[in-house]
Amino acid sequence: MRLDIMPDRGTPEPVDELAAFASETDTSQPAVAPAPLRGPRDGSALAAMPIKDERVGALIHSVQAVARRVDVLSITVDATTQRLTRWIIGLAVVTGLLVLALLAQTYLWLTVAVAGR
Repeated sequence: MRLDIMPDRGTPEPVDELAAFASETDTSQPAVAPAPLRGPRDGSALAAMPIKDERVGALIHSVQAVARRVDVLSITVDATTQRLTRWIIGLAVVTGLLVLALLAQTYLWLTVAVAGR
């Protein structure tokens, strides 16, 4: 008995998913969707309708509008991040100066208290 540890690395035959659909130039009937796309309850087949030319233009414009919005959002996020970074650096500097002032005041009080004894 021979035990194969390594799986077979032969190339499987490519599966053409589009072969299940009829050509869009065929005007007789819309293609019937394969089983995974069928209706969940009644078992009726959903028709795969070809995209019409006017819908393609509308789809392209819609995608371009979304891309513009994403671009504007990206620019806004970048500008907000830069402003926030400046604020954080400014607050860190002010906090550092306040800590130094507090340390200087404490040092002066301790110096005066020791000299007064």
